[in-house]
Amino acid sequence: MLNLRKNLDLDSLTGILITLVLFIVVLFEKGLTHDPLLEAAISLVSVKLILLGYKNSQGIQLSRS
Repeated sequence: MLNLRKNLDLDSLTGILITLVLFIVVLFEKGLTHDPLLEAAISLVSVKLILLGYKNSQGIQLSRS
């Protein structure tokens, strides 16, 4: 977790944690059916967008240096 805090900002970590918590809640509420699997795909897209934003910010920092 310390490595994630070094590499990602607080907003990104918050987004990932909220997405993970919501997915776990849906998984326990609905069971392992089609709906939670669809929710998992949406969660993965959300995490992918957060990581893409991180990569863009790192690229901007490198170009300013």
